[in-house]
Amino acid sequence: MIIGKEKRLNRLYNGHDRIIILPLDHGFTEGPIDGIENMGQALSDIVRYNVVDSVILHRGAIIHNYSILSKQNLGLIMHLSGSTSLYGNGLHKIQTGTVDEAISLGCDGVSVHINLGNEYEPYMLENTARIAEECGKKGMPLIAMVYVRGDEIENERKLPYLKRAVRLADEIGADIVKVNLCMEGENFSEVVNSCQIPVVIAGGQQKDYISLLRMVDTAMKSGAKGISIGRNIFQSSNYSLLLNNIKRIVHEHEDISLIMKEYLAYA
Repeated sequence: MIIGKEKRLNRLYNGHDRIIILPLDHGFTEGPIDGIENMGQALSDIVRYNVVDSVILHRGAIIHNYSILSKQNLGLIMHLSGSTSLYGNGLHKIQTGTVDEAISLGCDGVSVHINLGNEYEPYMLENTARIAEECGKKGMPLIAMVYVRGDEIENERKLPYLKRAVRLADEIGADIVKVNLCMEGENFSEVVNSCQIPVVIAGGQQKDYISLLRMVDTAMKSGAKGISIGRNIFQSSNYSLLLNNIKRIVHEHEDISLIMKEYLAYA
């Protein structure tokens, strides 16, 4: 199934050497938050700019918005795990979909969320290993979102934690791993070099326009292969401008200095 997986990975990247992923799985966890109250409208508004290479959605959102998704040159990733913010700390992600369902819905990849460093880690690892095996048999790319979160974890963005996270994703059989960018002053290239699969960065907490672009620029210069940023994009007041400048950094390999010069000239 290597050929099938490669074909699907090519669709996810949409012909680029780096990838822009828009995760829209937040509603499962947090409900209809700002920016995705109306998922159909959010999808229509964002994908029409033809910047995003792939989107991440849960099963229901794929089904309900298939008329939009099927008309776009857009990679489709089905998220297979979840929890809600209504129960406990939300660390225990359980399986909510299957690889076969993703295939039947015409998806190009699946994603799972793993939280390391807490009492639920063994269950998530066992489940992810099973999904990775199935993805290998059926030619389906697997994106692992890996975070180190627990009562004993003081800062999940510390370099040693991130290096462990990407290596775990690599070893368990993922094709792409999503992690946070490291703390300021640390070298994210150490994270990228800790595994043999592409590393993409998460958006994390809400950031202003300039801080977000600088974060993307830092990640790309450190060897990251793309981004997987959700609310920092779909909750932006001007995501058309933001997406265009993200494209310039990620796909056009443009240095942020020119973008900053333009921004300051019109600010």
